[in-house]
Amino acid sequence: MKKALLIVLAAALVVILLFWIVTSGRYTEEDARDPDTVRITGPVMSRRFSDGSLDFRAVILMLPDLSAGPGRLRVVTPFSDRYPLRSSELLYYDLIPGRVVLSSLAYDEGVTETVYRRGGPETTDPGSDGESSAPVTDFERIVIGESVAELAEDGEYEILCTDGGVRVSYYYGVWDEEEEGSREDCLESRVEGGEDLYGRILALADECGLAGWDGFRGEDDEVLDGGGFSFRAVINGREMRASGSNVWPAGYGTFIAAIRDILRERG
Repeated sequence: MKKALLIVLAAALVVILLFWIVTSGRYTEEDARDPDTVRITGPVMSRRFSDGSLDFRAVILMLPDLSAGPGRLRVVTPFSDRYPLRSSELLYYDLIPGRVVLSSLAYDEGVTETVYRRGGPETTDPGSDGESSAPVTDFERIVIGESVAELAEDGEYEILCTDGGVRVSYYYGVWDEEEEGSREDCLESRVEGGEDLYGRILALADECGLAGWDGFRGEDDEVLDGGGFSFRAVINGREMRASGSNVWPAGYGTFIAAIRDILRERG
């Protein structure tokens, strides 16, 4: 009896190991100008944005989901505090042809699927022209606006050089640029620092390739809602502008996340 049980356990272990070997790998988003990637390493899955910043990493299980069709396994994260996706999203693994599928329920479009296929190029952090951007040696002003289609309010990050340092502000709401004090009424948070903070942001701007954002124009016509950004800056003594709707330049997510950290740390 014990011998039979050991044989069954050994066979189950072999099946699990073979399954991990078959499914492990890097999967790249299809039909995207700046593709995100999903990587499966045994029982661990991670997803990275096109700029290389980590979206999530979690231990997963893949369970049969007969309602989703034959050969489709539902990806669940039983050991995580929260599912890394929104409640309107489900993650699947298709055994044939071996791909990861993100299924999203959109208000006007019904169910849409984002497909990640095995392989594809590694994500890099290039400039908007696909080549490495020029180094950022100095900046006077960086203003990044963010908008969400279903919300009337906008957010805006403003980084201004001051005498001997830098000031970082975040505004949120609706303001009139021509009305004095209107924008300041929407101030959510602000920090000021000296040369150390300036140097930190300068290094961050260089790392994220902000000099390569100039002239970026991106739009995803297939997304009805979503978000967008605008970028105005004086970097290396030159005026720069960029904008996008549901498409962002490489390095964008990393830069915004770091600026939010600065506002939290010092606010």
